[in-house]
Amino acid sequence: MANALGSVHRGKIDAALLGELRAFARMFQRVLRDWSEDTTRWPQRRTKALFEQWCEVKIYPVVFDCSTQALQYSET
Repeated sequence: MANALGSVHRGKIDAALLGELRAFARMFQRVLRDWSEDTTRWPQRRTKALFEQWCEVKIYPVVFDCSTQALQYSET
């Protein structure tokens, strides 16, 4: 089975790793779509190493609420 990180050996993949692979693939696709909507220009092998070569990821502890609706709070 192939995925965004290259080839994966057939076998069991835990749910957390599978979720991480899917999230990484979606993020890479968003970056590529911002770069070019012509998917034929996208690299065929979208590996994590290539992503890290092309992109700089920064994580900020800030959230912007752009909604026009009032905030709702939960007890959870």
